Amino acid sequence: TSNSLWPKPMPGRQGLTVDQQTIQLANSIGAVRAFSLLHGRVLRGESKTEEDLQGLNDDPMTLLMEFMRIKNLRLMDFFMNLDSSNTKSVSGKKFKEGLKDLGFPASQQCLQSIAIILDRDGDGQIDITELMGGIRSYKRKMHRVQEMEKKVPYEETLIGRVNIKLERALEQQRKRQAALKAHLLQAAAAADMAKKSK
Repeated sequence: TSNSLWPKPMPGRQGLTVDQQTIQLANSIGAVRAFSLLHGRVLRGESKTEEDLQGLNDDPMTLLMEFMRIKNLRLMDFFMNLDSSNTKSVSGKKFKEGLKDLGFPASQQCLQSIAIILDRDGDGQIDITELMGGIRSYKRKMHRVQEMEKKVPYEETLIGRVNIKLERALEQQRKRQAALKAHLLQAAAAADMAKKSK
């Protein structure tokens, strides 16, 4: 994107650090109206939401499955959607990118762990058999964990801890995205008005 958001840079706005989602949002606004975003460094690492989920990365499959449950998605449907060529296999890279596109708020390390867990033969591809095996293994593990945690309050269980942190992280992500969108739309409107006044 270009280096001008307003006709004259506003104090305190020059050099803002942004993430990839901010760049994508600015580009989508720029596609429908004259708009460009003045920004500084683009973050490529973990976001604040990902930092909120630290400590959950040691159980990436639980994090993934709870995320899918919260989003009301089935992992199998997600996989089939990624498999556009109907080969019953997707690359680990495509799987991780698909999760990021869904808004899965996990670190790169967590995403890599998920790909390794699901790619049981280590060929770099996650095929449907491996995916189904990963889902079955997760369900067996959760059954054992739930049996052990029957008398424990929900928020102290593995699922409860993951769910609470994930819900909190997703809510923070939604609030940041809404605030950013409002800010960018306001900036675009200001730029349009400035352009019209010339």
